[in-house]
Amino acid sequence: NADSVKAIAQAPGFTETRDYVRSVLDSDAKIPVVEKIGPYYYNFWKDKNHSAGLWRRTTPADYRNKNPAWETVLDLDALNAAENKAKDRADYVWHGASCLPPEYKRCLVALSRGGSDADETREFDLGAKAFVKDGFFRPEAKGSLGWHDANSVFVSTDFGAGSMTTSGYARIVKVWQRG
Repeated sequence: NADSVKAIAQAPGFTETRDYVRSVLDSDAKIPVVEKIGPYYYNFWKDKNHSAGLWRRTTPADYRNKNPAWETVLDLDALNAAENKAKDRADYVWHGASCLPPEYKRCLVALSRGGSDADETREFDLGAKAFVKDGFFRPEAKGSLGWHDANSVFVSTDFGAGSMTTSGYARIVKVWQRG
């Protein structure tokens, strides 16, 4: 990797191309792609001021404005600062959220350390804009957590011997009840 990075960094035009791509990725002029969840439009946004990203929302009416008013729901940069005090822990990377219809009050938020395939899932309260104390939680593994109903979820994770494939993915799905 070090040899490749060195060779690429020395290529003609590398610095200019890198700076141009970075300016496009950090631009506030990009169109925010949204997902409708309940009464709001949600967007995961990254820019030069929010390198880990913001999960944010606005109303459909406000989204039509030139400069919508966005409300931050979850700030990953702040979460990383609060939870990753030890230097040996990689920052969280957004892996998405799945919200429970039809009320869309609770979501299952997936976060990975450093962008790996393995992630953890935590229950999130959209009204409180906070993780649910003693809510559903799946520890870091290659797996998933999905809503069955308000008090149960489908979970695939490492349940011990024989529960994972040779590539490290879950081969078993169970239903977990709240509590």
